[in-house]
Amino acid sequence: MVQTLILSKFLYGLESWTFDSVQSRTQIHNAIMKLYRRLLGASHDAHLTDLAILVQTNTPDHRIATPRRARLRYFGT
Repeated sequence: MVQTLILSKFLYGLESWTFDSVQSRTQIHNAIMKLYRRLLGASHDAHLTDLAILVQTNTPDHRIATPRRARLRYFGT
């Protein structure tokens, strides 16, 4: 549900995004990890690594999966 309803809207037009700095990539990564943390219902003070969050939510690492999806959408057009 999260992939279909939230991330599809959040990452709309990813093919044309440019990342001028590492900070912008980090901000997007942190925003997506916060979404996953909310999905788990974990408190803000719970010390969970990114890997633990991905395992518990059973989602792929968005840094790898998202560009792949964007390339597939681009080739599909």
